[in-house]
Amino acid sequence: MKRDLELIRNILIAVKMHQNQFDLPLLKEILGFSAIDTETFYQHVFLLSEAGLVTTKKVHNDLEDFLAPTHLTISGCGFLENIQIEKIWSRLLVLDSKENSSLGLILLVPLANFYSKELKSLI
Repeated sequence: MKRDLELIRNILIAVKMHQNQFDLPLLKEILGFSAIDTETFYQHVFLLSEAGLVTTKKVHNDLEDFLAPTHLTISGCGFLENIQIEKIWSRLLVLDSKENSSLGLILLVPLANFYSKELKSLI
């Protein structure tokens, strides 16, 4: 599976919009990703969970078990806030493409924070 940063960004936005106080698992259909391949979607959720950007709950159905997001973590909120700034998002995409998608989310999160601080210092 090739990591898709646009999908990651869109999942974070959707989770933020749909998270609730009851900590219910947010299935891909609820989040508006019905057209995305199920395996691809939940693999990206797993990546977000491993990076500490979303919390998840295990969901069981007749065919398989998978992790569904429930809400953004504090780190996830900060990362999303940063990547919604187009200058930061563009820089991350360019950097990621130069590295042939070898940069993990673990590296992209602090880079987004660094770029955010850099932008604020220019103001």
